[in-house]
Amino acid sequence: MQAYSVFQRDGFDFSVISEGQGPDLVVIGSSTYYARAISKTLSQSFRLHFIDHRGFAPANRPVSEEDAALAVISDDLEWLRGQLGLQRFLILGHSGHGYMAIDYATRYPEQVSGLVLVGLSPDLGATHQAMTEARFEAEAGAARKARFAQDIEQLGSMIEQDPDRKFAHICCALQARRWADPTYDESWLWEGLTLHTPLFDQLWGQVFATFDMATKAQAVACPTLLVMGTLDFSIAPIGSWDAVAERFKSLTIKELAQSGHTPMLEEPEAFNRVLTEWAQTATQPSQSR
Repeated sequence: MQAYSVFQRDGFDFSVISEGQGPDLVVIGSSTYYARAISKTLSQSFRLHFIDHRGFAPANRPVSEEDAALAVISDDLEWLRGQLGLQRFLILGHSGHGYMAIDYATRYPEQVSGLVLVGLSPDLGATHQAMTEARFEAEAGAARKARFAQDIEQLGSMIEQDPDRKFAHICCALQARRWADPTYDESWLWEGLTLHTPLFDQLWGQVFATFDMATKAQAVACPTLLVMGTLDFSIAPIGSWDAVAERFKSLTIKELAQSGHTPMLEEPEAFNRVLTEWAQTATQPSQSR
């Protein structure tokens, strides 16, 4: 049974959806999006808490670039943790939200027992963007490339017609690169969501592009799990982590062969098994890559 709450802070209404039994697992991003994307069966192993950040939270004031600062987002999450009464939980960040999860884990290490990263490269800077493009050109099939060309051609007009949903339009235009099935329609995941375009522009265009993974990784005190999809052509390939992997105190990397950018939805049974098995042993001193 889901428990739905709304917390007001600094002009934003943060929604939280909680469900399940077991160790607490916080999922940062859009509470609605991730409650849809993550299999209900995972709630048999964890007490899930899907929590909005400012990009998805309705606001009663104009938003600004300062609202996209990772320090601000982590402070929001820490305040929400207190409101929910959580202590020592796992935190999961998917895609760009992985950078938020890392930032929180480094600022509030006493609260985080394990860090779960899904579908992200070390940063979104020019070097990793170039690696993304090179892999897509070299490895993507003709049908995938054709579908991407068709979808991306419509992006400009979609944004022009509905600029407030720019971020969702971009993600949907990248579907052929984001999903194992290049024809998958992800639009249902975005239905009804609040989207603050200036914050997403700042986060994905600046904050994540300049994210210092090497420094942040050294500051992560807890065990870390990284789950990547083999067929994710929207981010840099798994090898992009080689340069920073040893900076984590304890990093386990798993690759799901039939997944793209969102393995918890594309291969839910495999994803749940990987996460559950890792969580059961994450506090042990020895972690394998």
